[in-house]
Amino acid sequence: MGAEKVYTTASDGIAAQVPLVRKRVELYFRVYDVRWNDQHIQFHVTPDVSGVEQPFEALRQDLKLRGFIPLITQERGETLIYITSAPGGKRTGIHVNMILLALTIFTTVWAGAILWSDYQGMELTAMDYLRILTDGGALARGALFFSLPLLTILGVHESAHYFASKRHGLDASLPFLIPVPPPMTLGTFGAFISMREPMPSKKSLLDVGAAGPIAGFLVAIPVAIIGLYMMSVDPVIVEPRGGIFTAINPPLLYYFLSGLFTIPENASLHPTAFAGWVGLLITAFNLLPAGQLDGGHISRALFGENSRYISYVTVGALFVMGFLFQGWFIFALIVLFMGARHPPPLNDITPLDGRRIMIGVICVAILFLSVHPQPLVAFEMEDRTFEIDVDVEDQAVTVAPGSSVTYSVTVANGGHYNEDLELSFETSTGNMTSNDTGREELWEVTITMDDQEISQNGELIFFELEDGRKVKLDVDVRAGEEVGFGEFLRLELNISRTQDDSEVRWSTKELFTTASTVSLSTSDPLKVIVVDELPNIARVRINVKNQGTQNDTIQLEILEIPEFWAATLNTTLIDLVPQQAAWTVLTVDPALNATDEEVALLIVRAHSTINEGAYEDLPVEIRLEQTDRFSSSDD
Repeated sequence: MGAEKVYTTASDGIAAQVPLVRKRVELYFRVYDVRWNDQHIQFHVTPDVSGVEQPFEALRQDLKLRGFIPLITQERGETLIYITSAPGGKRTGIHVNMILLALTIFTTVWAGAILWSDYQGMELTAMDYLRILTDGGALARGALFFSLPLLTILGVHESAHYFASKRHGLDASLPFLIPVPPPMTLGTFGAFISMREPMPSKKSLLDVGAAGPIAGFLVAIPVAIIGLYMMSVDPVIVEPRGGIFTAINPPLLYYFLSGLFTIPENASLHPTAFAGWVGLLITAFNLLPAGQLDGGHISRALFGENSRYISYVTVGALFVMGFLFQGWFIFALIVLFMGARHPPPLNDITPLDGRRIMIGVICVAILFLSVHPQPLVAFEMEDRTFEIDVDVEDQAVTVAPGSSVTYSVTVANGGHYNEDLELSFETSTGNMTSNDTGREELWEVTITMDDQEISQNGELIFFELEDGRKVKLDVDVRAGEEVGFGEFLRLELNISRTQDDSEVRWSTKELFTTASTVSLSTSDPLKVIVVDELPNIARVRINVKNQGTQNDTIQLEILEIPEFWAATLNTTLIDLVPQQAAWTVLTVDPALNATDEEVALLIVRAHSTINEGAYEDLPVEIRLEQTDRFSSSDD
């Protein structure tokens, strides 16, 4: 004991318990010397040839009932058992765990709602962080897609510690979750369990230390897979606006899992995928071989007293990595606050078996699969923004067969760089009244810039656009004569950069062009007026049909009529159900000075009152046969 003070008679404190304690120790070990001071009793024992593990564990359980803690070690070739009084302490009730759990559920749901809104591309202000608490939809998605998976990882991690402790007969508390309000955090600082007694052996030290990270790791993997799968099915593309952004650096395992799915490079991280990434980060931090962390437990069990050097190196490495990611500074301070040097277990003699050494190796592998020296990286995104604007409301118009419509399209470079751009378009056809498709050849699309044709029917367009400038394009869509009523053409305009292979930015506008749902016809496209017979007028039957799929009121009007001629329609408004036809009469009275063989052209238009732009024009010709009515005689 060196300079330690030795008592030869009983004194106050633990010394008064020497006879009782010696009697208990001699039940399991042969004692050949006893010494004590006011902190502990020291027994010099001779261990059994079978080892110290079983008798020491029996002694520990025996003395635990009497309020003492034993520690066995070897010093200078002797086996020593130190006995100290178990420290007292006030236990917290389970209600504390439940309150912290409820608060952490609230804060992580709140954080999840913020993450979900950010995932959907919303730019939130400080006030929005509070207003989001009234958004039931965001809160529900935050709970489902972030809070639930994250708390599952944390809960399984700490529960594994708890049950491993109970399996070794240790007095451990239920998990304590740490709630922290967002937006600067994930809604929690993690969780922990309180160990109310020292670790009894290297085996228990490794079992309890490894249980949490392994269990949490096994849950984080499927959580990450689910999140990555949802990103591949319905990716949310990040708009490349200028500014400072934060992205995750995936550790080796996460990088491998990401490779299992086809995910766009500029896809936003789904909250569930983020929860899986956080789970791996938590696993990596806990497995760091330092101090009182889970990795510190494992390291102490594997390497004994030499683990302190590993702990010091780890703390130093954290400070160095802090220059890459400032969070490592915080982790290093946490380790120092908890203590960089791990205390020994009560039985520091019995070595680990091969199975537990293999578990330790597995934990080291998990650490390297889950850690990245720079978990988060901030980067500046170049402002390369392109916009396509179309000068028609709802980007949908109607054109009659044989006619065309022109869209005025503006392409704007909203970024800060001169760009070489590529404009392309894709077309598809359909029919509002049937399932007919694939009639693109009946439509013609022509794009002109500055009155010069630059593309026809899908040819790529390349042009340079300076920063902050706009260019105007005219997109002419012509419906062929054979285009049927109710057919439509969907035109999708796309724009991208040509400076690199990646599609940094796609700006897309969808135009919708449909043939008219109104048809006009007549059995008398050429009407003859015999002017010397009464009445000297022409009556033409005009047939009208609703080719659409809705009830419609068709309005009729006369667009063109020769000068001094008169023309009227018996009816100008006709109510028609889908596919119903009706007719009206066009009455034409020629001008008094009309000449023989004169031909007059009138245009009658019918258009829908529910589908603006759905119309059809019908030409009607009127020819005079005789001019007796207009000639004069001197007889």
